[in-house]
Amino acid sequence: MRVLLAGGSGLIGRRLAQRLSHDGYEVIVLSRTPQQKRHLLPEDTQVMYWDGKTSQGWGHLLDRSDTTIINLAGHNLGSTSRWTMEHQNLVRSSRIDSTRAIVEAIHRAPHLPSLLIQSSAVGYYGNTGEAIVTTATPPATDWRAQVCVDWENAAQDANVRTIYLRMGIMLDTCGGAFPAFIEAAKFLGRQFGDGTQWIPWIHHADMIHSIVYLMSYPQAEGAYNLVAPNPVRNQSFMGAIGRVVGRPMVIPVPKWALTLSLGEISTMLLDSQRVIPNGLQDIGYKFKFATLEPALHNLLIHGLKATDIAEPTLPFQTTNPIR
Repeated sequence: MRVLLAGGSGLIGRRLAQRLSHDGYEVIVLSRTPQQKRHLLPEDTQVMYWDGKTSQGWGHLLDRSDTTIINLAGHNLGSTSRWTMEHQNLVRSSRIDSTRAIVEAIHRAPHLPSLLIQSSAVGYYGNTGEAIVTTATPPATDWRAQVCVDWENAAQDANVRTIYLRMGIMLDTCGGAFPAFIEAAKFLGRQFGDGTQWIPWIHHADMIHSIVYLMSYPQAEGAYNLVAPNPVRNQSFMGAIGRVVGRPMVIPVPKWALTLSLGEISTMLLDSQRVIPNGLQDIGYKFKFATLEPALHNLLIHGLKATDIAEPTLPFQTTNPIR
């Protein structure tokens, strides 16, 4: 089976490429900078140039019905602390343009792919306070939420089975938002803001496992929240990090200090999102790290390589993919 990873040279894409390559899939990564990213990916992974806006140079790869497209493309939301209108437009256009290009390629394909997996984010729901958030929760109206809405809508005309990944904060020491929490812990940070906000976290192993699980589940379709089943408050999150690394958490980081130092990106640390993975639980996905402290112990004490991740338990037997 063939998997096209659009934007697959990012953190999630690299881990996913390792997992899929290990499992015997033919993995082709589409990237704007293939020469720069080649060394980050498994040796047997093909890397092809993609401008992020058209199907030029890769559309011919949609010549088999056993192809899955996983679209992870999009400009990094946290690449700047100041969310200017220019930055907001770049974030939006990079997601919408790439998705439209993929849909256009599918429409032109001699053989429709079996599945399109479209990335999105829990930013879809906005700041939801104490409310428990499921995939049935309506979207918010802030610009990040509207980007997610438009991002998902851009994939709706693909006319193939489509899955939307509303991703939470991935715990990974190699990048993403998690290192910011670790840095705060080094300075004895007890909490961000008042510490009551809910954090929709997920260990990187479960992020990758759940995607592979969804790929292998024939009835999976629509939106899924990729978060652990036990969200925690920010104060509990920081306290757990402190216990794992053996440092006391004594100094709160007030909202004004975060806003001053991080700008608008501070909302990603201050918003409350009590998101649960109702869809994944409904189809029988079993989390490797369902609670926070074992996940933190794994990441900060024991470590976990992508090749060490056990394969997810599937609810049915599948044959090995053919390379």
